[in-house]
Amino acid sequence: MVKKRRVLIMAAGTGGHVFPALAIAEQLALKGAEIHWMVTRRGMEADLLANSGYVLHKVTVEGLRGKGIFKIMSAPLMLCKAVYESLKIFWVVKPDCVLGMGGFVSGPGGMVSVFLRKPLVLHEQNAVAGFTNKILAKYAYMVFESFPGTFNDSKVNLQTVGNPLRRSIIDLAIKDVGLRQWDHSIRLLVLGGSQGARAINDVLPTLCSQFNGQTNLLVRHQTGQVDFNETCAAYSSAGVDLDNGHVLCTPFIKDIAEAYAWADVVLCRSGASTCSEIAALGLPAIFVPYPFHADRQQFHNAQFLVEKRAAILVPQQELTANRIEELLRSFEVDHSKLNKMHSQKIETNFLAADQIIAEYCLERANA
Repeated sequence: MVKKRRVLIMAAGTGGHVFPALAIAEQLALKGAEIHWMVTRRGMEADLLANSGYVLHKVTVEGLRGKGIFKIMSAPLMLCKAVYESLKIFWVVKPDCVLGMGGFVSGPGGMVSVFLRKPLVLHEQNAVAGFTNKILAKYAYMVFESFPGTFNDSKVNLQTVGNPLRRSIIDLAIKDVGLRQWDHSIRLLVLGGSQGARAINDVLPTLCSQFNGQTNLLVRHQTGQVDFNETCAAYSSAGVDLDNGHVLCTPFIKDIAEAYAWADVVLCRSGASTCSEIAALGLPAIFVPYPFHADRQQFHNAQFLVEKRAAILVPQQELTANRIEELLRSFEVDHSKLNKMHSQKIETNFLAADQIIAEYCLERANA
């Protein structure tokens, strides 16, 4: 009987790390691998993975950005504890290959995999590599990057494959139905990630009020759970009727592929997964990068599409209802602008990233 190969995945903290890892895990499972997953004790990943059937292993580790001085001073102790817990996990799991998706949970596990000489494979979702992947890259058997030029170190074994996408997005991209027939209306999909984006949420009620009474702007607005009630109240205060069918306000969109298929243009943050989905679909986008990352990750993610004239970048300090209205009115006057942006659909390996990474992990596991 052939032994099942065990792959230990390290992905936690945000959907940007977890969702691509889930796509890879699905491919690994289809190929007969036994999946183990290293998670944190407080992250959202436990809920996302609750019904996955994968074996979860918890470590005590968390990010330090924005934390107080006490947390920073206690970081060495936290790291030592996390490394010890990771050693115990490796002892129990005995992985044949280790896949790190970046983020703080990959740090201690990555260190242990190098120490125990277990094959370490990394995937970097963003256009600018995160701290953990920067450190581990030179020790990895292979580093897969989503955007060309993320790593410029000749010592790194590197392959550009794109970001693993959800199956529903891949299926939609393969259909390549293009933009819908122009009917003099604009369908605007507003996203801020699963947690929402306060700056974007704040301008939408005013924006929609400026189109009030007109039928040429239809909006689907994902607010995130935290801002949902406040944003609905802001719509009401702005005189926008949420019951007339022009504006749909919801905390979370479950069927994102259907929402993408509905939309003419997306107003959103520029997280790695969102940028990759938009690139694969050729969907025109207005990006408002999150401005407070030290390495400006979202700015560089957005630039990949902006430089190809497939998207427009609006810095958060310039984000106003008038600015977005100006852009939407320009699309209304000259709809060919949207078609030109769609024509810049990025032809890369985005649709096969999950398969490529899974196959490589199994190659290393069987070596």
